Amino acid sequence: MRKFCSKCGKEEDLETPIIDNLCVKCYTQTKKLLEIPRLIEVTSCSRCGAISIGNRWFYPDTSSKARYIIEQYIASLVEKETDIDIENLSIELDDTSNKWAKIYVDILIKNTIRYTIENTTEIKWKKSLCPICFKRAGGGFEAIVQLRFMNYEDRVEKFKNEILQLFHDYVVEISDVKNGIDIKIASRSIAKKIADIALRMWRNVRIVESFGDVRRMKNGSRHGKQYISIKIINPREGDYIVLDGKAYIVDKVYENGIDVVNSDGEKIFVSLDELLNMCSKMRKRTR
Repeated sequence: MRKFCSKCGKEEDLETPIIDNLCVKCYTQTKKLLEIPRLIEVTSCSRCGAISIGNRWFYPDTSSKARYIIEQYIASLVEKETDIDIENLSIELDDTSNKWAKIYVDILIKNTIRYTIENTTEIKWKKSLCPICFKRAGGGFEAIVQLRFMNYEDRVEKFKNEILQLFHDYVVEISDVKNGIDIKIASRSIAKKIADIALRMWRNVRIVESFGDVRRMKNGSRHGKQYISIKIINPREGDYIVLDGKAYIVDKVYENGIDVVNSDGEKIFVSLDELLNMCSKMRKRTR
């Protein structure tokens, strides 16, 4: 005598096994083997296109990456009961509006029966400014990168162009100052990446980090703006330089150091490593 489903009446066959007096479809519906979200909310930045999901902001640079982030978040919300295993999970977002996501879950029930559960999750979109754009709109920033150089060179402009291309959404302001530039950044992590670019572009760089405008927050923590001072050591012949409080003129520049001459005509060699540690002041000699 064949078994049949006590709920829908379907008889058991090779494609429809009976589990606990239920067919596979009724079993999965009755037992609620999976918890799949019916609705998720995604906030999109109206200025830069960043998305917030699960109380976290993401900054994808392509629409496909944004879709991937949403898909991974939905996947993280799928929960299963102990008597099944998830063998595969795939999610397909609606191509036209991204307001729906189709979820396909291949499960193994009690180590014997395979079944695919299909479900749909609604995606509700909201508009807002991300923290970065909010700070930019109000002129706020978290870090200042202070680039200083002994001598201006074309690589300075290349440096500015590169960071504007890579981090345009994070740069609040770039201003020219004497012997350098100041860059206000809306993110500390991006400021550190800018410092890494300077290290890559110039071999002889001294970087000092500090904090200013420190204030205590409501939760008791302390918060302040980060200052990253980047000094590029690029002397030229004829430059006037002060080393350990003594004045010298740069006589010759080598790959690994410089020859300098003091007021008595005495010439000494200073390695670039020593120069990085000793150089406290530098200006062009007036003629």
